[in-house]
Amino acid sequence: MPELPEVEATRRLLLRHARGQRVTDVPSGGDDEKVFEGAPGREGVVAAVRGRTVADVRRLGKQFWIVFEDDGPTPVMHLGMTGQLWARASDGAVDAVAYVRNVGNGNTADGAAAAASTAAATWPPRFCKLELELESGARIAFCDARRFARIRLLPAGADPTSLPPLSRLGFDPLLAMPPLGDFVALLARRRSAKLKALLLDQAFSAGVGNWVADEVLWHARLHPEQRVGDLLDASSAPCSAAEAPAAIKAADDLFSSLASASSSMSPVARLHAALRGVCEAACAVDADSDRFPENWMFAHRWTGGKSTRLPGGERVEFMTAGGRTTAYVPAVQKMIVGSAAAAAGGRSGGGGSGGKKKKKKAEEQEEEEEEEEANGDGDGDGDDGDDKKPPADARKPKAKAAAAAASSGGKKKRAGVEDEVSRQQRSRASPPAVAPLLPPPPPPPPPPPPRQLLHPAPLLNTTSSSSSSSRASGPRAAAPRPPPAPSRNLVGASLALFFAPCRSSPAPASAAAAAAAAAARGARGAAVVAAAAAMAAATSTARLLRG
Repeated sequence: MPELPEVEATRRLLLRHARGQRVTDVPSGGDDEKVFEGAPGREGVVAAVRGRTVADVRRLGKQFWIVFEDDGPTPVMHLGMTGQLWARASDGAVDAVAYVRNVGNGNTADGAAAAASTAAATWPPRFCKLELELESGARIAFCDARRFARIRLLPAGADPTSLPPLSRLGFDPLLAMPPLGDFVALLARRRSAKLKALLLDQAFSAGVGNWVADEVLWHARLHPEQRVGDLLDASSAPCSAAEAPAAIKAADDLFSSLASASSSMSPVARLHAALRGVCEAACAVDADSDRFPENWMFAHRWTGGKSTRLPGGERVEFMTAGGRTTAYVPAVQKMIVGSAAAAAGGRSGGGGSGGKKKKKKAEEQEEEEEEEEANGDGDGDGDDGDDKKPPADARKPKAKAAAAAASSGGKKKRAGVEDEVSRQQRSRASPPAVAPLLPPPPPPPPPPPPRQLLHPAPLLNTTSSSSSSSRASGPRAAAPRPPPAPSRNLVGASLALFFAPCRSSPAPASAAAAAAAAAARGARGAAVVAAAAAMAAATSTARLLRG
């Protein structure tokens, strides 16, 4: 998909054909609510550009916009995943940037020359969303087959770079590469980040995409999963801001110059030089990959995830870094000692086998990732809410993990229900002990031991002892009562203990003896009553606690 070099080539194409030209007409057709994002839509864009003269075309990151001679609204454009700009001169010659043969946007599959001839024969090109007719007779067509491109309209009189989405972008490596000292300060704010993910963050380096990031890390000899903090720790003494550019400009070939200067340059200085050098070299040939140096990774990375080799013999492997399929050379791009991640981290692509099915699957995965990036970062604004949407292959493991967690959770829930049923059954069989809320009542005093009373003779006339003895021994004499049966509770037992001596003891022989017997019975009664009261209180407290 178009990255900084391709968008810069598109800007130059538009500037070459439209500078100083007045937009005389905007033919109808191509209305697309998805491409013309937000108000006022296509009709608002048409009204804003018709009759105005183009003064300049500018770019920041992957965004570019037309500057008119007046202070009217500003149209800002983003190519998305398959966006292209076509120009047809007044003589009918069609012009387009060279990267169209690698994008495959639906116009043709036979290269730039065939695409130009097809567009000339069937103007406007397929999937045209906006066409501008200029006063010279030339025409400009903005096309997009997959509808991830965006055309917005910023208000009149405002600086486009001060408004979203442009205000959210980081530095542009081609237009405003920060000096080495400032670059180190920017990295220090992202110590926990990993290099590939950091380079893809549009809020850090605007315009850098997947292939540019891989190319930069290859030339800088840095691992895609290298943590920034470890990189800074290993670059405690980077070369001066003037030393790194001099080392690069000493040779025309970026890779060779970095290789010769690698011993004297710190890792951060190599990253700084490679980021600037790759963008400058790619834009110098208008993003025409046929003119890229042979030792660049770009020409050898499109293998569908299958391992390959560079002209120097280095083996290119594939992994996932920053949510994107990443090409790197393990033998050269090694993790710096002290990094938390392993040098073989990520997902490797294997060693050259897999056949057509594997290649097709890898190509589909790469296409899905590019589609996710275009959909999530259609504005290229570096907004985490948009740019951090995980690709399809990154979401599948999470979905599987979520399903596994849900299944495990269901099993745990069922097991918990079964345990609860068993616990309730056990509780009905043996009620659990309840901790008392109040202090327990004091234990009742033990009942007094039974006394062996010596009962005196009955209070009868001494002269009638014979008749008494005869009555006692006669047939009407009452037989001694049996002892009461054991009672089932303490109160019954106490009452039985109290009344037993009275039923079985003979009458006292004198008034003093009778008084003593009555006192003894009173003492026993008081003890029995106290024991019964204590028992009733304990029973009531236990019932209250169980309730």
